[in-house]
Amino acid sequence: MSQSDPSTPPPAPFDAFAPGYSGGLEDPIKGLLAGDPLAYLRVKVDLFLDDLDRSQPAVWRQPDRRYLDFGCGTGDFMHLLSTRGTRWAMFGCDASGAMLDEARKRWPQTCSAHNLWQITRPDQIPGHHFDVATAICVLHHIPPAEWETYLTALFHGLRPGGRLYVFEHNPINPVTQIMVSRAPIDRDAVLLWPFSTVRLLRRVGFQVKKLFFFLYIPPRFSKLLKFERWLSRIPLGGQYMIVAEKT
Repeated sequence: MSQSDPSTPPPAPFDAFAPGYSGGLEDPIKGLLAGDPLAYLRVKVDLFLDDLDRSQPAVWRQPDRRYLDFGCGTGDFMHLLSTRGTRWAMFGCDASGAMLDEARKRWPQTCSAHNLWQITRPDQIPGHHFDVATAICVLHHIPPAEWETYLTALFHGLRPGGRLYVFEHNPINPVTQIMVSRAPIDRDAVLLWPFSTVRLLRRVGFQVKKLFFFLYIPPRFSKLLKFERWLSRIPLGGQYMIVAEKT
């Protein structure tokens, strides 16, 4: 029996979910609340770009910005950003090689124009390289003992003044708890309590600028989403966003 190539990463736990991955919309309840496969991500794109535009629009809309999608999966978020007029150099990394292959098949134009790589260790994130990064529902798939290690790597990966946007499921919300318990891909997930995530980010050196709760209203009812801003400080939304800055 031949030995495997030690330079080739072993199969990642999420490789089996990669073909046709739909972000859990195979669950009929989640699919009904979404309306379409990218609906939940569109909400996050709106929050992400809106926050950047509200802070320093002249800076963040410059074409020389470098953006990292940490745990990019099938590249859906990067693709949506590319359709919104962003001219950044975009980078995506993921532990699953199969997810990256699916991204290249799904969004060939986006992926060929930007950079994807498989990550199996935090030291594979280059230091002082990025202006802005996102971690979109990724941390709950990482073992809790490694949360601080990966957040430290993201801190060092950002240039001074760079921002990290963390999106996570909110375990305070009972519907979120039910949906996560029903999702096969979340079988080993450990949800992060929002205020614990804030403390983690501060511990590794970030200044936390904002904690924002959202998804009180399902994306299917998109015309009502504008009213969520009135509720954003109440910790009952289905998900939350944290804006953290490397000062």
